[in-house]
Amino acid sequence: MPKKLKCMTRQGKNGQYVTCNKDLNKGGGGGGRPKKEILDSKEASKVVSEKMKNNSKITHIQKNPKKVGSKAHERYEQFKKAKSIKSFLEKGGRRSDLLFNYRRGYVKFS
Repeated sequence: MPKKLKCMTRQGKNGQYVTCNKDLNKGGGGGGRPKKEILDSKEASKVVSEKMKNNSKITHIQKNPKKVGSKAHERYEQFKKAKSIKSFLEKGGRRSDLLFNYRRGYVKFS
């Protein structure tokens, strides 16, 4: 049975973040992955839904953060140059991709 990561919620400059880290399970101190700040899923879902309704302009980071050889990596390569949500979807992107990428800061809306 895989270990569950401990997470903590905190208020950041741009909203509420959830931080999950192996170090929280160890009681701190070295090793483990660096902390990742991830947007709260409910808030992120609201933002993504609103932006999808408006066909907002988007910008993805161009360095693909997905695991090489994965389907997510292949999809990211196809849609990372998309400038709008409509073109993102036409290039094979999914709402779940957009939500995941937004929560982790891989995509920005303008």
